[in-house]
Amino acid sequence: MPVTAPDLSRGPGARPAECRRPAVGVGIGAKPGPWRRVRPAHGPRRNQLIPRHPEPEGILANPALRRDTEQVTSKPSGLDPAVTERIGRLLRAHGLRRMPSRIQVLAVLEPVNGHLSVAEIHQRLTACLSAGTQPPDLATVYRTVTILVDQGVLHALTLDGGVTTYGLATAPHHHAVCTQCGAIIEVPARQLSSALEHAMAGSSFALSERAGLTLRGLCPACQDSVQDLGDATDPRPPR
Repeated sequence: MPVTAPDLSRGPGARPAECRRPAVGVGIGAKPGPWRRVRPAHGPRRNQLIPRHPEPEGILANPALRRDTEQVTSKPSGLDPAVTERIGRLLRAHGLRRMPSRIQVLAVLEPVNGHLSVAEIHQRLTACLSAGTQPPDLATVYRTVTILVDQGVLHALTLDGGVTTYGLATAPHHHAVCTQCGAIIEVPARQLSSALEHAMAGSSFALSERAGLTLRGLCPACQDSVQDLGDATDPRPPR
């Protein structure tokens, strides 16, 4: 009886062709097919490396749009692109990233010649952003202004009632606080520099570069209202 030589091309332990069973049927109850290794149509090969974390989809999947992991966008909705670009340069000059909340807060404070509280900043943000754009909540606004104060972009001023207000730290200035409505107006430091130098000439106290005065009085709007009220209650007949 002739002896069939084993098929060494299929590797050690491979079954001869006559020992393989053909596949019969498909699905549940079908008999097993031939004992052979089938490579799946889809999936990694044996030597292919599988990433531990899949690549994210959307904006982070595009290298041109992905700057960091803090969901940075090019410009928040509802703001002038020129304002967004100018504020972005200011943040980069202080070594800060262009986060939407930072750009939005600075865009609100930029046209204000004074200070605003966190509640006022949040209120103006809600009004200026376009419909459908979710404004940052009060906690986010508070964290944002705290970081900007620490980095020297903003400075804080606490009023008599304990409310802290925030303004841009662009140039040295003093603060004029209205005692009636609480409005804060920034006065350039150079307008009072000579008076301060004359007042400090007789002392050995040295003022810092960020030294500022808090002046109290009435803002122009409150002056007009007080004058109108005085005219209305004046018993003297007009001349």
